[in-house]
Amino acid sequence: MSNRIWPLLPLALLMLLPQGLASGIYSSGAADIAGALGLSLDEASWFNVLFMVGQLLALPLASWAAYRLGNRRLLRWAAALGLGCALISVLVEAPLWQYVAWLGHGVCASVMVVLAHRLVMTNLDFVRIAKAEAVMLLLFVLIPMGLYPLLMGLLAEAGGWRWAFALQWIPYAAVLYWVRFGPWPWPDTRQRIRLNLLQAGLLSGFIVALTVLLMKGERYNWFRDPDWVVLAVVTALLGTGVVLALRRGWGRGEYLRPAILRVPNARVGMVNGAVAGFVVMAATMLTSGFVTGVLGYSHAQLGQLERISFYGMLLGLMLAIKVTTTEGGKPEKVIPLGVLLMVIACSILTGVSPDSGRSDLWPAMLLKGVAVGILNVTVTIHILRRMPKAQLVEAIAWFYLFRNLGSLLASVEFSRLQAFDAANASLVLAGHLSSRSDAFVQQSLQLQQAVGGHSAALIGQALQQQVASVASINGFQWLIASIGGCTVLMISAMKWAQRQSA
Repeated sequence: MSNRIWPLLPLALLMLLPQGLASGIYSSGAADIAGALGLSLDEASWFNVLFMVGQLLALPLASWAAYRLGNRRLLRWAAALGLGCALISVLVEAPLWQYVAWLGHGVCASVMVVLAHRLVMTNLDFVRIAKAEAVMLLLFVLIPMGLYPLLMGLLAEAGGWRWAFALQWIPYAAVLYWVRFGPWPWPDTRQRIRLNLLQAGLLSGFIVALTVLLMKGERYNWFRDPDWVVLAVVTALLGTGVVLALRRGWGRGEYLRPAILRVPNARVGMVNGAVAGFVVMAATMLTSGFVTGVLGYSHAQLGQLERISFYGMLLGLMLAIKVTTTEGGKPEKVIPLGVLLMVIACSILTGVSPDSGRSDLWPAMLLKGVAVGILNVTVTIHILRRMPKAQLVEAIAWFYLFRNLGSLLASVEFSRLQAFDAANASLVLAGHLSSRSDAFVQQSLQLQQAVGGHSAALIGQALQQQVASVASINGFQWLIASIGGCTVLMISAMKWAQRQSA
């Protein structure tokens, strides 16, 4: 253990920078990307699906390849792949190649995330790990959530979303140069282990099927569409096969080792990681939909609001550093505080009306930022730092698999609820917009006399805004209820681990 921040931290930061850029590009520029490539929004949503598929597929693969190839060679291959995908995203117009590039962005992002965490966790002591991890999470989690929406929104509105991909050339080229000529912080050992093709095939198939089912299936009725029913059955069968293959050791060789999941504290850590991913994703998605869909703000204006959240994230970051670097800080008791602050922020947003301005939103955005900072930083540092060094790389892979699974569950739950609430609200409101209603006919005549021939457009816009408002408010209320259930799950898991340890 070297215990020297230099050159560990600069190399880790270079490895993490592309992941935040790629995720920020889609969240702020999906509509502009679709328009530039001649795709519909539904077709453009496959960029995000493939990016997530690549991330999840690469986590177990990186765990195996880190042992088989060594860290240095694996990092070189990941950086070369990322540089090639960034070149495609900037220079090629064909949608098929863009899909391939987004899949590659997800793969190299996860590989670099695993290697960056392993780099820091292996070479630093208890306190320095917390400080280095806090800086890393600030760069590739908090800044992308707090500042990238503004920057990427401005780029997207100006038609310059490709320049964000061009920025990725810098960290990829720097990593390739560092791997070849720079100082290497730890011995690069390799193990001649065989790839377990059976486990790799089952786990990869399950990841692809589950991701597509959750990220695309919320747009359809799973119980009536035969194709999605078949996909759900296939996903369940593959998931069962994965569990049996890992528990019974089917196949020859190794892939993602499950031994770390037998440790009670590790199981609790995975649950907490999934809960943190669920809460953060749900709050971010609902807030973005409320601000843009109900209040009518642009993505650039949404970015200005997220800047307020970023200030709160910095406060949460400082609190997380305090409890993770102080002896007896008890980080596990700070995590419920982040959950509580998120509940308060959501409660404030449920009382905001469509006519509210920025002054009514900043308290909720600030509290949301503090909660995100606490949950992201504290959970990651507290969980990964306690993992055995001999099983660290697979622990990182399992942690991010559970964390991303929590994010996917939040996405599908609240996308589905918002679609359901919007459909019901549309039926109720449309019942009042009938030619048989004297009040509606009278208001339509008055509106037509006031604005001329644009009354139908104004009525449609008002109807759309009210539908989005109902769906968003109900979504926040469901999030509060879901957080209550997650809190019970976290407390139960902690008590179970304490009984197992006793």
